[in-house]
Amino acid sequence: MSRISALRLVILISITLTFVNEAYSQQMNGSYSSSYLNRNTSSRINAMAGAYTAVVNDPNSVFINPAGIGFLLNKPMFVSSVSMPGIGRVHSSLAYGQGFGDHFGVGLGINSFTSGQFQGRDIMGNPTNSMRDWQYSMNLSAAYSSEDYSFGGTFKYLGRDLQGSGTSAKGFAFDLGTKFNVADLFSFGAAIQNVGASLKWNTPNSTVDELPLTVRTGVAVEFGLNDQSVEQRTSITGEIDTLYIPATKYFLLSFDAIFRETDIAPSFVLGAEIVPTELLAIRAGVNVYGEDNGIPTLLPLNIWGAGLSLRPDLQNTAFDLNIDYSVSNEYILGSGVTHHISIIIDLK
Repeated sequence: MSRISALRLVILISITLTFVNEAYSQQMNGSYSSSYLNRNTSSRINAMAGAYTAVVNDPNSVFINPAGIGFLLNKPMFVSSVSMPGIGRVHSSLAYGQGFGDHFGVGLGINSFTSGQFQGRDIMGNPTNSMRDWQYSMNLSAAYSSEDYSFGGTFKYLGRDLQGSGTSAKGFAFDLGTKFNVADLFSFGAAIQNVGASLKWNTPNSTVDELPLTVRTGVAVEFGLNDQSVEQRTSITGEIDTLYIPATKYFLLSFDAIFRETDIAPSFVLGAEIVPTELLAIRAGVNVYGEDNGIPTLLPLNIWGAGLSLRPDLQNTAFDLNIDYSVSNEYILGSGVTHHISIIIDLK
């Protein structure tokens, strides 16, 4: 099967996912807590509008699809990200991932979201303490992989602290995911997030917040721009072997279907990344189907992102370094735009 045929297959799968996911999502409705968990955690993911379920090849897998941890190399890799989406809010994350042996991978992550400071008031409206809302999750992921597939799971410890009030909540959730490499032509990924998720408050009536499930499916195809096949004759038997040298320059296209229990319709997002040189990557993404003011719409274009990655050639260091930057939509800001910065450290 050629790359073009693979791309056609990706499009066919995507169309199928559109009908399946939309039919399923129409059955779901409700309210939810801890919506920060639905925010993308890194510059790369934001730049590609969240089309990452089948890509997952770095420690950010602990936040999207834990199966990606299974394909990491046997050396530590770290990703630190921060964005400031306005009104004093700060969204930050830190993730670590590493393979162990030929088939296992482990990842850790912290996802933190804080509000700006605000004035607390009692039931009569009188000022009390200055407060700040801090929400966070601590993720532990593990995955098993073979040459062509990986399965993984994430345990999430959830916390929320209304600082200055003495009120807080604790809880937990699970994520499950898988990723398949289909005949070296394209990858398929699927994940279900926030299984059994809930937060229990330390209030007199012990209020419990239930969190909605999120289901993600995706396909991705990579077109190498400088991959090579080199034929060489063995010195022992004289037979000709073909050695494949992977591309360091490539074009990546990914498509995700994402829906939650609270959604009227799922979101379908398309992301792209091109690496024209080993020192630079350019990314962009947009939703091609989803809700627009509560109405399912083709090409709503209200989820989007763009960004780049600088990859300096560090010759005499113990690690490789990526510096990522992106912009994406932000609904409640007047500008409609927020900025993201990520630092990736990959030990050699």
